[in-house]
Amino acid sequence: MPEGATAAIVNVTMTGATTVGNLRVYPAGEDLPNASTVNFAPGREKANGTVVELSADGELAFYSDSPVSAATSPVQVVIDVVGYVTVGSDLAGSVPTRVVDTRAGDGHVGPIAGALSPRQVYSVGLAGQAGVPADASAVVLNVTAVGPTSIGNLRVFPAADGTSTEVPNASTINYVPGRDIPNMVVVALPANGEVGFYSDQPATGTVHLVVDVVDVVGYVGGGSGPLLDQRLAPQQGAMAAI
Repeated sequence: MPEGATAAIVNVTMTGATTVGNLRVYPAGEDLPNASTVNFAPGREKANGTVVELSADGELAFYSDSPVSAATSPVQVVIDVVGYVTVGSDLAGSVPTRVVDTRAGDGHVGPIAGALSPRQVYSVGLAGQAGVPADASAVVLNVTAVGPTSIGNLRVFPAADGTSTEVPNASTINYVPGRDIPNMVVVALPANGEVGFYSDQPATGTVHLVVDVVDVVGYVGGGSGPLLDQRLAPQQGAMAAI
């Protein structure tokens, strides 16, 4: 990575876990965020991509949160750098911020209360919230499907018409019962600044949703329009949900 890079694009892998927990990756020197990067469980290697703002010294920090001490249940961390952000880039690093957590209790965040019902669009306004500028053209999110009761898939997309937006057939996360599955997604922000979430499950299935904003994508200069409008429109590059 070049000296002076402002953010790192990394793939984070957890291995050797003997208990459940989560890993948080964030700019060194900042307060510990409540946004997890990877949720892990015993006997399963888990990986996820994320974009992390770097401190002024070019450092990132990582923190393992589990119900027992590291001495009792250590976990191994593998971090691979796959890219970086420099000054002047349209991608702006930020401190991870949780914007949605549908689980009940003190941890609940955002407008969705309770697990997602199957085949229903939920719309969440992100422009102008959680450090996202009102004129941002896209956001980088870490999205986690938590506690699914059946197999299914989660779709994340620009909700230009709120809950009336047509659902794309491209899945963001495919999940199975007994596993919490995260994935990083870049989603364009339409004029209303809203992002849609849709769980494709059988009628009796439910899944909780956790969403963290990890970065923001800005506008292309010179009046050429939003950077990702064409690349990330729902009808572009659609694929069958698997």
